[in-house]
Amino acid sequence: ELRPGDRVQLNQLGELRNPRKSSKVGTILAHKLHKSGTASVVILFDGTKVPCRLHRTYIERILLPGQGRA
Repeated sequence: ELRPGDRVQLNQLGELRNPRKSSKVGTILAHKLHKSGTASVVILFDGTKVPCRLHRTYIERILLPGQGRA
């Protein structure tokens, strides 16, 4: 499960749907669940000042060395 503070990157689908994103790696700031039942995350991509909201299926968590799967 994705949590605020997790480091993430765009997966293949995310890169396909967001080809103009200059940075592909960022940090989750918030996790939102909408009334329609869809879940999105607010991400601050590296090198940007303004966070953006993406559907959770567009990203994957980056496992740092020493981290196991959660």
